[in-house]
Amino acid sequence: CQASAGRRLTLLVAPVAADLERQASAGPAALSRQLQAYCRSRKITLIDLLPQMAAGARQGQKYFLSCDGHWNSRGHQAAADAIHEALIR
Repeated sequence: CQASAGRRLTLLVAPVAADLERQASAGPAALSRQLQAYCRSRKITLIDLLPQMAAGARQGQKYFLSCDGHWNSRGHQAAADAIHEALIR
């Protein structure tokens, strides 16, 4: 990408609660596969938080505030852990 001028690019996919529900009932979205292919072909690091957060949700983890749908402290921690792990590889 010309705009990056040789810099390392990272694309972060941050799910909302509806994404976790959809993943639980329908499995991975086609968009996830398309983003993976796109990023791989352009040497962009993709950090997709959906799989990890969906797995945690199946184990009873709650990542969202009930009042407005923003991440709670567990959601922020799950995101921070996934981002850290992806960026130190």
